[in-house]
Amino acid sequence: MSTVVVTAYGPFEGHPINASSETLKCLKEDYFPNLESSFGVSIQPKELEVSYAEVDNVVKPLVSSNPLLCVHLGVYTDKHISIECQCNETQYSLKDVHNNTPGNNELWPFKKSELPLAAVLESVLQCDPPTPVQLSTDAGKFLCQYVYHTSLCYGNGNSVFVHVPKMKDSPPSASALVVNHIITALLKHLLSSDV
Repeated sequence: MSTVVVTAYGPFEGHPINASSETLKCLKEDYFPNLESSFGVSIQPKELEVSYAEVDNVVKPLVSSNPLLCVHLGVYTDKHISIECQCNETQYSLKDVHNNTPGNNELWPFKKSELPLAAVLESVLQCDPPTPVQLSTDAGKFLCQYVYHTSLCYGNGNSVFVHVPKMKDSPPSASALVVNHIITALLKHLLSSDV
């Protein structure tokens, strides 16, 4: 049975309740059972601490095990849900919840998702989403892009990062509905091709 990994982040400064983890809770309750039975996949949801070590210790092994799909969620100040298409070249210098950085001053390369994200966006827009959805080419320079970078560098390329708005701009149930459409479109693509 193919595995789908879905991660979200827990609290950090300015976000005592992280909209991404609340979205993940809604996904687990309302959508994952149907996705698992409809597509014959096993979904592994993980809430991550907002720390570089957590990504290194939890996400690297998960993506290295060659899951069918990795979907990473994080919160952003935009009022749109943003499907991130790429990771830009950067050094990670912003401090996490433990006041740490990755520590090696490594320059991470530009990486692009292998998934057909423009087609996924078109599919999602046909479902009349309750929250505006867009493609983005800037996942930031903090742990959102770090987990995406890690997933793309150590996985098989079948990874995407989705930024969800703050809860005041999109309730977690609305964000979960949109993320469910994104995952559905990606699974249809991956299971219909020779992956």
